[in-house]
Amino acid sequence: MTRLDPGAAACPPPVLRIPARRSRIATAHRRLLATVAIAVVPLAAVAQDDPTDALGDLRAKVDALLMRDDLTPEQATALEEMRAGLDVQSPEDLDIGSASVLMTITGSLRESDPMWRAVEDIMASFVGLLVHRGELTPDEVDELEAKLVLEPNDIATRTKLIRHYRGDLQERSRRAHARHVVWLIENAPYAEELGPRGRSEIDPRISEAYIAGRDAWRSHVEREPENPVFIARFARFVGWKDRRLHIELLTRASRLDSQNSELAQELGHALLLASKRAEGNDPAVQAAEEALDHFDRAYGLADNDIARNRILGSRAQAAFAAGRYDLAKQHAQAMLDADPIRGPNGDLLHVGNTMLGRVALIDGDVERAKSHLLASGNVPTSPVLGSFGPSMSLASELLALGHREVVLEYFDLCAGFWDRAELRAWRAAINAGMAPHFGFHALR
Repeated sequence: MTRLDPGAAACPPPVLRIPARRSRIATAHRRLLATVAIAVVPLAAVAQDDPTDALGDLRAKVDALLMRDDLTPEQATALEEMRAGLDVQSPEDLDIGSASVLMTITGSLRESDPMWRAVEDIMASFVGLLVHRGELTPDEVDELEAKLVLEPNDIATRTKLIRHYRGDLQERSRRAHARHVVWLIENAPYAEELGPRGRSEIDPRISEAYIAGRDAWRSHVEREPENPVFIARFARFVGWKDRRLHIELLTRASRLDSQNSELAQELGHALLLASKRAEGNDPAVQAAEEALDHFDRAYGLADNDIARNRILGSRAQAAFAAGRYDLAKQHAQAMLDADPIRGPNGDLLHVGNTMLGRVALIDGDVERAKSHLLASGNVPTSPVLGSFGPSMSLASELLALGHREVVLEYFDLCAGFWDRAELRAWRAAINAGMAPHFGFHALR
């Protein structure tokens, strides 16, 4: 499929290589996202609760697109293959989770995007929805590796192996993971697994693979210096291993894709982390102010309340780091006042109360700070709280003032959504008269 840039002649074929041997149905799966990308379907257009409805909706949209008289031959072929594939699909092929991810991807598209560049990204993304997410047996791993020898361009198979190896800390598995990631970077830079939700981070201790991946991303960016997808993925690849380059690349990508709310958030988080690690007050405040600007921009670009509510916590943290405590309090209170669609939101209540407690300490109101600490622990669980755990920023500040008992009570509340060994270790340290090492939890 040729990538077309609006107003320009046809560009060279995309870097993403489609396997030469692929069934009509598998090809149609990849065409599915091309179809939706062309249509720029609104987020709410795909049914959220019933895969049958989602599948029927997609069939209807393909039919509608096939009636258009402005399709290129490539687009028409993609749609025809897609329609043939959808005819033999069943609801089990597009479960509720897949439909939800598809909606998220679709909703992130904007009409201003160069059409086929967006399509390539989306086409590769859908491979992730087809990948088996369970554990692989040794025999299954061997079978998949053997399959790649015959069909090295099979992105779905390579993605399965990357996800399998990513959870194994053995040296052999880490090297296999890095080998497959580097292949994707070099040959399929639009692949889903290289995106923000993928598992493509290479252990820098495998220096030769990390260098190869870094150089491959640099080559893509040099070849397409105005491609924000490549620049952002290069930034994520280097990440904390080169913070300055990470921020420079995200800044560049955000300028090129100035209407991308998620990219603005990502840049804001990088700057906010830099503010916490900066030496001296001036660099820290400057980085925090810049982070706040990007979070404000992301908030304005967000197109739904869920996304906006999620950004409130970032705005509050950046305002606090910049010393703008009244603004931090305003954003934190907005988190408590938010009206979640599906009942109380543990993330909003946890972060909002934590920030209000920190502002209370700045104001010298210790009792109010303690009250907010307990309120931040007495919240419903969420995927974020259940995985990453609670913030310990307010708890550590109260500990420094000698308020041990309220922090121990906070631990008891947090165990309701994050009953982990770390909580027990921190409790033991406090009971022994030592200061717990909260690690990144103290930065949240």
